[in-house]
Amino acid sequence: MAGISFFWRKEYEILLFIPIAIACYLSALLTSHAVVRWIAPRELAAALGNGARFIAIDGIRGYLALGVFVQHCLVTGVFLRSGQWGESSPTIGSQFANACVAIFFMITAFLFWGRARSKGGIAWKGFFISRLFRIYPLYLFVLLVICFAVAFKSDWIALEPGATIAK
Repeated sequence: MAGISFFWRKEYEILLFIPIAIACYLSALLTSHAVVRWIAPRELAAALGNGARFIAIDGIRGYLALGVFVQHCLVTGVFLRSGQWGESSPTIGSQFANACVAIFFMITAFLFWGRARSKGGIAWKGFFISRLFRIYPLYLFVLLVICFAVAFKSDWIALEPGATIAK
């Protein structure tokens, strides 16, 4: 770890963050442009016409989700350098990422509350079931990838007894 911290300097964080963030946002913009222009223009036009969704706000929320991803990458970078979970030094990149997280949650709350009011309330059981089927498959996939990575890094040998792992 000392070799990484010697090589890594705080100045490099902003120098690496800016081009990576710009590349991520440009790829997101180009992808969304391609979807709107060539892949699904009729479906989007139909969705825009019915007033059931705030398409523009949903789009902004998508870009903010990318900012949330960047924030998680920055925090993970701090962990990889120092071995401690925490915020990076206050750079423009970390401030931008923190703002994305805050605005993402505000817009999500706005959309959620608007949907709840338009339907006259929330069917909590259906809401949680739909969230389960939306989130759980990706969660299981990531869990399997992590288990595979840990097993690979430990040469496929369990370093802890099975009962301890099951806890």
